[in-house]
Parts: sequence; C-alpha cells; structure tokens
Amino acid sequence: MGGAFSGSALPVDADGQPCNGANAIAINIFFTYHHEIPRIAAETEVECQYMCSSTDGIHFTKPQMIIDREADDFGVDFRDSKIDVTALRGVEGVEEGSSFISIATNLPAGFDNGYFSEAQGVRAFDVESMTPAGHWFTESAWDSADCEKWTASTEIVPVIAGYIASPGSDLGKPESWTYSGALLAEYEYGVAKTYECPDTFELDGRKVSIAALMHVRDSRGAFQPVNWYVGNIVQQGTQDAPLLRLNVQSRGLCDFGSAFYAVQSFEDERGRRIAVGWLVDWYGQRRKSTSASNGAMTFPRELHIVDGTLRSYPVQEIFDYAVKDKLSTADADSPYYARIELDADSKEVKSDFDVILAEKGDASVHLERRDGVIGISIRGTGMDALFYSTHVDSVHTVEIFMDGTVLEVFINKGEDAGSFIFDAPGQLTQSVTFLESFDFTISAGIKLAAIRELKNVH
Repeated sequence: MGGAFSGSALPVDADGQPCNGANAIAINIFFTYHHEIPRIAAETEVECQYMCSSTDGIHFTKPQMIIDREADDFGVDFRDSKIDVTALRGVEGVEEGSSFISIATNLPAGFDNGYFSEAQGVRAFDVESMTPAGHWFTESAWDSADCEKWTASTEIVPVIAGYIASPGSDLGKPESWTYSGALLAEYEYGVAKTYECPDTFELDGRKVSIAALMHVRDSRGAFQPVNWYVGNIVQQGTQDAPLLRLNVQSRGLCDFGSAFYAVQSFEDERGRRIAVGWLVDWYGQRRKSTSASNGAMTFPRELHIVDGTLRSYPVQEIFDYAVKDKLSTADADSPYYARIELDADSKEVKSDFDVILAEKGDASVHLERRDGVIGISIRGTGMDALFYSTHVDSVHTVEIFMDGTVLEVFINKGEDAGSFIFDAPGQLTQSVTFLESFDFTISAGIKLAAIRELKNVH
C-alpha cells in the first residue's frame, strides 16, 4: 500500500524559481511518499520526498523523487517535507536565495558527538535523563504514565534533517538538493519516537523551527505536543559540504490545548508569517471509526517573536469577517467570541472559578482557574481528569472563540493559545448550547468585556 504524508507548496515563476504568488505561473507541491507491505516486517516501509507541479491547481505533473533517505542509520520515519525560502536568509556561508527543506526523522543517540545533548543538559542516554519531569512515552492519547504496554527507546533521538537547493537550481531534480546535516536533535524529550511535521523559517530577525514530538504525553496529559525553538542557524561546514545547526536560545509549546497538531506556516504577500494547525481528534470525541485522521483546522494565526518567545494570534481577517454583532444571553444557540478581562489590581482576581463555555448532551467545556492557574477542562467525554493550563502566570485577557464544537482560546493577545475539540461521544446529533450557562458573576476582578456572534468558520 502507498500514500502521501503531509508536505508543503511553493509558488514558482516561468523559470521554476520561488516567487510571490501574484507573479507565479505554477505551484510546486512537496510531499512524502510512503510505501509498505501491510502485516509484513517494518523493513518493507519506505519514505522519501517527491515533487510535482500544477499550473491550474487541478492537474499535476508526474511526481518525481527529489530526496531519498540519506543513510541507513536514518529512521524509517523520514517524512513531512516542508520547503521555505526564508529560513537561510543571512546565514553565513549560504548563498542568498537558497531554498531549505526540513524533514522529520530520527538518528542514533550520540550521532552529534554531544553538540545537541550537552546544550540541552543531557549527560546520559537513558529514560530518566531523556524524559522531562511528568512526561512519558506512549503510543496512545489515553494511556497513563504507569501503562506497561509501551517501551521507550533511548537509542534514537528525534531529528530535523535539512536540505539546501541553491538559487536558480531545478527544485524538481534530486541533484539540486544537498544534505546539510541535522538542523536540530531533541535529547531533552529523547524518548519521543521522532519529530513530525517540521517547519523552519525566519521571523522577526530570528530563526524558528517548529515540530511535533511523536508518542509523548506531557505532564498535563496532552498527547504529542508541538514545540517551537528560537535561535540562530550557524554554518559549521563548507558551501560544498554544508553542516547547518540551529543554536536554540529559547523553546516552548505552540499551543496548550488538547487537539493542536501538524502546524504549518507561510509568509504572505504582506510579509506576515501565518500558521494553521490541524485540530486532530486524539480523544475520539467526534469520530465513528478508529481513525483519528479527521477534525478541522485552526484559525489562521499571525506569528511573532516577543522577548524570545513565539506568540500566535488570529489574523485580523478573523475579526473583520468572522466576529459579528453583539449577543445577549438570550441567543443561546449561537457560536460566539468573548473577551474576558481580569483586573490585576484586584485582590479577588486570583480566586478560583469555573465557567461553562458550552454544553452538548452529557459533555461540557469549562474555563477554570485552579489554584491560581487558568486553563480549560472538558467533562463528560472521558477527559475529565485532564486540565489544560496556560504557562502564563499573569493573565490579563482571555479571548474565547467558541465555534460549534471547536474552541480556540488566546491569552494576553497571543502570549499563549489553546485549541480544543469539544463533542459528546455517542451524542453527535445533539445541538450545542452556548450561552445559557455563560455566567460571569464570578468575582469583582473579572469582567466580560465583549460578547459577539461568531460566524461558523471551522
């Protein structure tokens, strides 16, 4: 059986070179080809990178392989090719205008002779050293830390492999692409099987990589968290034999929610870096089958780096076209946008509270403060024990986009974000009630500053 895993796209001009979309005559599609013989040994699996082109978005040229696995020690997971033309801007020893492809894979622990592991403070390749406190390896979103079904491997570590194409080269030919080494290796979360869906780009004068950690649950119970890394790319090789490394200066989670995955970004014609994530149904709230490959996409989010951290906030177009007129509590069947302001000067503002944002059948989604920490909980779906909390200590503003059974939350205008699928398993035909339980008489330090109709987007 065969298939295509996630990839990316690039507008090109008449010469096949990257260009602004307004000047493009075609679009190049980069993707991972996956082939395997089911129920046979894993050695039958093959993953490599292909490219095809289209001038109308409907008909495509025959896909051509452009990047094969670099060596036998690369993981069978060798996927999710993401091309970007901003990632190598200003990198010493790299031609301006070079294209860069990030690929998710894994390599043997220690391949880098301590370059990444020492920077991350990992001195031994064992489960304790390669698992942050409260995290654990699992192949299921449901399995607890004490589940003995899964065994983590510390013999391999997640890696973002890099490939460079010089300006003017034919991006559809394998000889145009040169391996530039492991851009990043993850030892701190080394128990993860591999990265997935990597993305590398320049933003606000810094270099950013984003990637999901496969088969890990974090201390809150979130499955396969998506991490961001901010730093600088340095050249340790030569132009003929490049070796590019991302020197990470800060890192964090892209989203504190339960359903955010496979985020990809692009630079628009105005120079904005815009990201869209996949709202995956890890916890089986919606799906009727065993496949998690459904869900929805997040709102487009504009990215920025502020004080060394990655921030994301809905693009202005969401406010222009999706956020509508004021609502009253009588409009109990309408998706809504709400802005909640917390008075930092109030002595009561840090008191705990619990507000129902929406209900459906036996399920409900809540905005809470527990022990002084703001977060989201979902009840009646089997997720009752989980509390998805923001990392932000001083929360001034919480913006809620409650769109059907999709919830997106933004803290302090993008200082943190959380994405959730909310539904009632076995009660999919029941309607959602939004505002009947929407009560903000919580404490003197909390104010419902705005409540507006939200046009259904998800």
